[in-house]
Amino acid sequence: MKIREIFDDQNRLLRLTADTRPHGGQKSIPRCDGCRCAKGKVKQNCAARKAAQDHMADVGETIRKSETYINPKTSPRFYCFNDVDLSQPVSCCLVHQYEQYQNKMVGIKDLLQASMYEKILALKQVAEVQTPSGQIGNIRVGEITVAQIQNDIVPSIWFGRAKVTAQKKFTFFVSVLKWAMLSELMPSKLLLKLDDIQKPKKTDVQKRHVRISVTAIEKVIDAATPFYSLLFKFQSRTGARPNETTVLQWSDFDFDAKRVYIKRAMNADGAISTPKTEQGIRAIELEDELIQELKAWRLKQPLEQRGNNLVFPTRVGTVQLINNWSKRGLAPAIKRAGVERFTLYGFRHFYASVLLYDLNLTDRKVMRMMGHTEIATTIRNYGHWFEDRTDRDNDVRQQLTKVFKSA
Repeated sequence: MKIREIFDDQNRLLRLTADTRPHGGQKSIPRCDGCRCAKGKVKQNCAARKAAQDHMADVGETIRKSETYINPKTSPRFYCFNDVDLSQPVSCCLVHQYEQYQNKMVGIKDLLQASMYEKILALKQVAEVQTPSGQIGNIRVGEITVAQIQNDIVPSIWFGRAKVTAQKKFTFFVSVLKWAMLSELMPSKLLLKLDDIQKPKKTDVQKRHVRISVTAIEKVIDAATPFYSLLFKFQSRTGARPNETTVLQWSDFDFDAKRVYIKRAMNADGAISTPKTEQGIRAIELEDELIQELKAWRLKQPLEQRGNNLVFPTRVGTVQLINNWSKRGLAPAIKRAGVERFTLYGFRHFYASVLLYDLNLTDRKVMRMMGHTEIATTIRNYGHWFEDRTDRDNDVRQQLTKVFKSA
C-alpha cells in the first residue's frame, strides 16, 4: 500500500492516489484549493496528502482488526423494495441476500420459518426509515453511519412500541449487519461502534398502543382456521381479555338480551377466580352477526368439548392455555394475512379504538366497558386517542353492527 502522486504537464500536483491494493482498491484525492505543490516539492502539511494518509490509516486499522478490507461504495444497498425469486442467486440488496441465506439453512428451516417472517418484516420497516440522505433501504450498508442509526433508526423503531418489541426489532437489524460483516459484504468499522448506540430508557418511552386498522383485523380473522376465526372475532368485538375469554362459559351469554357477562378470569397461577377488581365483572353488548356465529358454533361444538360448558376449550373440553392460542392460532394467521405482528391483547386495544374513534364514547363509558378500575388507567392506556375528539353517547349495539358490517 502506498500513496501515488499525479502531476500535470507543468509538474503541478494534480491529485493523490491512495493505493490500498491488494486489500482494497484505489482512492483518488484531488489537490486542495490553492495548492502550490509541485513535483519533488509536495508539502508535508498538504491537505490532500493528509487525506490520503488518513485513508491509508483507516484501511490499515480495518485490516489489523478484521484481516480484510471492503470498499463501502461497493457494498450492497440495504433493501431494494422489490420482490425477487429467492430460488435464484440474488445480489440486489442485503435483506434479500440474508433471506436467501436463511432459506438455505438445512435441517432447521421449519424452526426458522416463523421467526424469519418477523425478522424480514422488521428489516423492511427499518428500510423505510427516512434520513437526510434518503431512505435507509437505498443506502449502501457500508455507508450507513452511526449517526443515522442513533438519530433516525432508533427513534423510529422505539416510537409507539413496547420496549421488548422495539429491542427485538433492533436486535434483528444488528444481527443482519453482523452477518453482512462475516460475509464480507460490508466493513466492520460500523459494528465496532454499535455498542455505543444509546437506546431509549423505560422512562423515555411513553406507552402508546398503536391503532390496528379494521382491515388488518379482518385479514387475520379471514386467514385463521374456523375455531380461531370465531375466537378472534369475539375478542375484537367485545374487548374481553384473553384470560377472561379462555374460561368463558355458555351460561355467561344472554342471547335474548344480546349480552355476554364477564364473571371470571384465569390468574397468573392458572387458578380460575373472579376478576381481580369489581369493575372487571361487567356486561358487554354483542352485535347481531357475532351472536349468530356463536349460536352456530354452540350447535356444532364436538361432544367431547362440552364437558365443562366452555366456549373456547381444548379438544378434550378443558381450559385452553393462552400461549397456545398465540402460537397455534394467531401467529400463523398473521403470517398468512401479511400484516404486522401483534399479540392477543391487540384485539382488545382494537376494540378500545373502535369505542373511541367510531363510537365516540366518553372516557368514563370506555372505562366501564373495558373493565378498568379507574379512569386513570383508561387515560394512561388510551389517552392519546382522546385528543381532538368530541365525546358523545351512542347506542352501542347498533353502532358496533354498523362499524363491523362496513369492514
